[in-house]
Amino acid sequence: MGINIFRKKNKRLVPWRNCQEISKSGKKRVQKINYPKIIYYILFSVFIITTVYIFFFSSLLKINKIVIDGNDDLDYGNIVESLNSMLAGKYLGIVPKNNILLISGRKAEKLLAENFSKISLVEVRKIFPDEIDIRIVERKSLLFFCKKELSDGNCFIVDENGYAYTKTDANLAGNKEDNLISVVDSSGKNVEVGEKIYSRDDIDFILRIREKIDNSITKTAIVPIYTTPSRLSGEFQIITNEGWKIIISSEIPLEQTVRVLKTFFEKNLISDRSSLEYVDARSENRIDYKLKETEKKEDQINDEMNKENAH
Repeated sequence: MGINIFRKKNKRLVPWRNCQEISKSGKKRVQKINYPKIIYYILFSVFIITTVYIFFFSSLLKINKIVIDGNDDLDYGNIVESLNSMLAGKYLGIVPKNNILLISGRKAEKLLAENFSKISLVEVRKIFPDEIDIRIVERKSLLFFCKKELSDGNCFIVDENGYAYTKTDANLAGNKEDNLISVVDSSGKNVEVGEKIYSRDDIDFILRIREKIDNSITKTAIVPIYTTPSRLSGEFQIITNEGWKIIISSEIPLEQTVRVLKTFFEKNLISDRSSLEYVDARSENRIDYKLKETEKKEDQINDEMNKENAH
């Protein structure tokens, strides 16, 4: 058996994928640069950077106009100042907060409602590109409510729904020239801001007292400071300018009370009304009164009033 002494050298194996890059002469091919793709990425990056700058850093979306509607008593400047406290500064020290896209309408509404107790309802709308529209419904201040006495820290302003929505200066509540009526609760029961003091019916009754019991009935003006033994009692003591009081109850319709009072005063059986201590109209179709010296009940007057009311 013969032996082949001439052996062939082992050829170096080249991976298939590299075969495409090697020419017949053994040199690598030079790849072509994809210019369209590079230009696309550059333009896309420029677009993103420009968009971010315009939306978050430029003055295009900066809030430049604040429109407020419904602020009859609240000062426009105070509302804007309160809102500006929310718009001042930057997020992470980079992005300005004063941006129409970044401001939260709900947070702005909450901020204004907390800072201004006079506000009952508030709506904040963003109008592109740089305007904020604020619509406000203010509470109606209908009366003062004071616990125990007219003094600092004891008085509140009550709105149309019967809520004590803010504390007030006692000097303001005790000002007889002010248009608002004051109710003083002799019980001294504690009151908190936001607490419901009276129902709407109670508010309506209190406000109509001054309107119904006027000079044409009592022949004298009444002081707009009413006293109640308790806000739950429904009883009110009304002081006249002559110093005597009228006691009424919300359990009896005000029109009926007025009719009985009118009948009582028309009889004019008391020559000097300054001698009166009080007139009690808490009973239906009956008047009890007390003179400063003695206390008595005029059955004759009450009988005549009952006859007239019966007709």
